Amino acid sequence: MDEQLCMLVDIFEPQEILPLLKQSIPVSVTDLNISGYADYFFSSCDGHIIQAERKQNGELLSNLMRVEEQLSRQYNQPAENILIIEGFIIPSQKG
Repeated sequence: MDEQLCMLVDIFEPQEILPLLKQSIPVSVTDLNISGYADYFFSSCDGHIIQAERKQNGELLSNLMRVEEQLSRQYNQPAENILIIEGFIIPSQKG
């Protein structure tokens, strides 16, 4: 993707996250998902590629099969994959 040490962020990610990320690393917004990559794409200090997919807890609970299919398509892209789950999922007797 990009030879510079920067983080690539998908165009559909919340804009509020960009100023926080830019405190630590240069950030470039691009259409990662259309290319088969996760929401965040960057290189580690040792040079291996990492991507992270961000999902809200409701997305997991409402359509886990769809999320698993998306993650399986992204799995072979970089050396390391991360799933970020936004929110809490607490098991209860109500379901």
